[in-house]
Amino acid sequence: MITLALATFGWYVIYAARGVELEYNAIDTMATKTTTYETTRIALPQNDSPLYTPDLALFSLNNPWMYVSRTAPLPKTYQPTDLVDVTLPHAASDQPIKLQSRTNAKLTELFAAAEQDGRSLMVASAYRSIEDQQKLYDDFVEKRGETAARQYVALPGTSEHHSGLAVDIDDASNACRQDSDKCELSYQSIAWIAEHAPEYGFIVRFPETKQPVTGTAYEPWHLRYVGVVLARQLTDSGLAFDEFIDQVAPGRNNREQE
Repeated sequence: MITLALATFGWYVIYAARGVELEYNAIDTMATKTTTYETTRIALPQNDSPLYTPDLALFSLNNPWMYVSRTAPLPKTYQPTDLVDVTLPHAASDQPIKLQSRTNAKLTELFAAAEQDGRSLMVASAYRSIEDQQKLYDDFVEKRGETAARQYVALPGTSEHHSGLAVDIDDASNACRQDSDKCELSYQSIAWIAEHAPEYGFIVRFPETKQPVTGTAYEPWHLRYVGVVLARQLTDSGLAFDEFIDQVAPGRNNREQE
């Protein structure tokens, strides 16, 4: 057994023997059964339970830990698999709102839990094609300028919304149903989401104070599905998804290296 200390965050990555029983709450088939591959066990700060990665396929396109960012754009031909129509309340849209099926299922559970706690939510934005992102970017530039656009809107090909694993949520309102530009998220809902989203496998993808890491302004409404175990551990550790990728699968932070 080989142990490698990652001093930056005090992590320890332990390469365990084959046949380790994975301790996941179903991300997908790869992460719910004993793997036949060499397994990596990761201990994140402030977490007692280890995190297992069965193989690097979890970081590949269409898988729950796929990485999309300004430095890791998607191929121009990329199309997410397993997209389904979202039947949850959503903002005004001239086309169906879609997410990958596993993301949609967990988001449905999240919305039900919020409703039980007296918080009515709706989907403001979900899957976007690269063409949709281009139009969004161009419209933002026209309204607020290039500098603001680069801070708040991802360039086409670099948005997590292309993956079908990311969703923007807001408080339910008639105004939002009629005009997506009028969607809002209250401070109370922001606090509820930050606390409960990890229970359903979602992280706040662009946390407060992490702009130097993510390159994106704080977006409490933008959730990314990564599975329950990783979502809880990243939230408890205070780490952005980018920091996790940099330490565990550094080659994934630049799509050209795949």
